[in-house]
Amino acid sequence: RCRAVLADGDGRLLFEAVLPGRGHGPAVSPDGRWAVVPARRPGRFAAVIDLEARTLAGLMQSPPGRHFQGHVVFAPDSRTLIATENDFEAGRGVLGLWDIERRERTGEVASDGVGPHQLLLDPGGRAVTVANGGILTHPDRDRAKLNIPTMRPNLRRIEIATGKILAGGALPDAHHKVSLRHMDAAPDGTVLVGGQDEGPAGGDAPLVFLWPMGGDSPPILELPIPDLRRLDRYVGSVAVDRTGRLGATASPRGGRVLLFDLARGGALVDALSLADACGLVRDVTRDGTFFVSNGMGRLYRLSVAPTGRAVMESIAGPRPSAAMWDNHLATRPA
Repeated sequence: RCRAVLADGDGRLLFEAVLPGRGHGPAVSPDGRWAVVPARRPGRFAAVIDLEARTLAGLMQSPPGRHFQGHVVFAPDSRTLIATENDFEAGRGVLGLWDIERRERTGEVASDGVGPHQLLLDPGGRAVTVANGGILTHPDRDRAKLNIPTMRPNLRRIEIATGKILAGGALPDAHHKVSLRHMDAAPDGTVLVGGQDEGPAGGDAPLVFLWPMGGDSPPILELPIPDLRRLDRYVGSVAVDRTGRLGATASPRGGRVLLFDLARGGALVDALSLADACGLVRDVTRDGTFFVSNGMGRLYRLSVAPTGRAVMESIAGPRPSAAMWDNHLATRPA
């Protein structure tokens, strides 16, 4: 059974909601009232959870011709939801606008790319940054990737009200098969981005990028080749700590968690092994600290010790023998 789980900072189970299928990237409203869990792409449902009442408030269904793409974000009013979606007949990405309280879709704007995945809200709430992963899918073809030879991932900063492109960047042609998928932002607007390489096996394509807001293309973070290869061509989650100085990436395929010093241009701080690690989110109560989950049902607290080395502390999972954590984590506002 697929579930969305609410747990406290020590991993104790507070509530769980049964989902109709696998969920992906949850989002929590700024006021802490709502959580939304969209389907793992391509999927047609998004579960709305009332965190105060601790109930499944309802399911939103994508309209004809659209499916959800795995991530959503709340506007500052805690009522408007913005979802990455696929206009699958036209082969283009859109951002669906939803009213959570009415469970209704109120409009859409173009994402200016194919396969939009994760998106981030600007601090002022006027715009979102979107990772257009470049991969075309269709619900009738399950998760088949339909355009790998011609994919062109990009990053776009888009004004929500008008759909105007405020900034954008793309990878060099040599890396056009690196799907830009997951990201998080520092307070100064710098975006840490993780990619997934869809090119031929055996290559050493870059997978981690820093994108200064408004830049033309995300510069590559230079990783030592051994660390790059251990990611197995796949970054599954990205997070930046609450100070914006420390960034982290998780690779479930490589079983690796990497830490970066964003204040020093993304210098690699440390690399840790953790089998099937993917869920990754900042701890909103502590500087330089993250929560990490893996497919074995474990939760961890990740931080940097005074020695400069990373420390991963195991905390109790809700039901370690039953839960297999899938994809992503989100935190409720402090």
